[in-house]
Amino acid sequence: MHPEDKEKTAFICPLGFFEFNRMPQGLTGAPATFQRLMEKTVGDMNLIEVLVYLDDIIVFGKTLEEHEQRLEKVLKRLHEEGLKLSLEKCQFCLPSVTYLGHVVSAEGVSTDPRKLEAVASWPRPRNVTELRSFLGFCSYYRRFVGGFAKIAQPLNKLLQKENTEEGCKASDRNPSAPGPRKARESIQGEWTSQCEGAFLKLKESLTQAPVLAYADPHKPYELHVDASREGLGGVLYQEYGGLLRPVAYVSRSLTPSEKNYPTHKLEFL
Repeated sequence: MHPEDKEKTAFICPLGFFEFNRMPQGLTGAPATFQRLMEKTVGDMNLIEVLVYLDDIIVFGKTLEEHEQRLEKVLKRLHEEGLKLSLEKCQFCLPSVTYLGHVVSAEGVSTDPRKLEAVASWPRPRNVTELRSFLGFCSYYRRFVGGFAKIAQPLNKLLQKENTEEGCKASDRNPSAPGPRKARESIQGEWTSQCEGAFLKLKESLTQAPVLAYADPHKPYELHVDASREGLGGVLYQEYGGLLRPVAYVSRSLTPSEKNYPTHKLEFL
C-alpha cells in the first residue's frame, strides 16, 4: 500500500485502529486495482507470452528454451515492480496446468476433471435455487458443449413463470415475457421426463467434453451453424493434422420476436 493510502483501509476493533500495509482483496476496488497493476507490469506480454488474471500468471512457450526466456522476463518485471511470489504456490516447466477450472496443455483446453466430479454426482434439483446453481455451473463450460441452449431449454423454462397473477390488467400482461420465480419455489411437481432427459444429457455432455483446440490466427477458420425453433448453435473449427478440431461451441435461445421468424431467416442470425 502507498503510505498516503493506508489510512483509507483503517478499521476499528477492541484493540484500537489498524491499517493495512498490504492491499487486502476484501476492499471494494482491490481486484480492479490489482489487475491494473498486473496489466502495467506484463500487459504488453499478455495473451502473447503469458496469461494474467489477478494473481494467476501462466507463462507459456513452444519449447523449453522459449519458456525459460519468457519466465526470466516475467520474473524481472515482477521484481522491478516490487512484487513477490510465494514459492509454495509456484509451479515450473509443466506440460499442463489447471487454470480457472480448465486444464491447459499442448493438446488444447479441456475441462478440469476435479470440478466435473461434482457434476457426475449432482442430485436432481428440488427448487429454483438448486436449479439455478446447476445451470450456472454448467454454463461456465458451455463452450465445450454443442447445442447447450437447446439441451438446457426444458430446465430454463422451469426458471420462468407466466405473468398471469390476479389483479394484473390484460393490457399489462405479456405472455411472451415470463417473469422470474421465487428462489425457494419447488419445481418437483413440474419435473417432467424432458427435464430429466436434459438434466442427464448436460451431465453426460460435460463429463465427456472434448479437448478444444487453440485458435490459430494464421490458419483458416471453418464455421458450422444450425438454426431451429429450439435455438441457434454453431461450432468454430480449425484443421489440425488433416482433421477438423473444435475451437469453441456457441449457442443461445431465441428471443420471443425471433420465434416468429421463418426458418430461412433464422439461419442469418
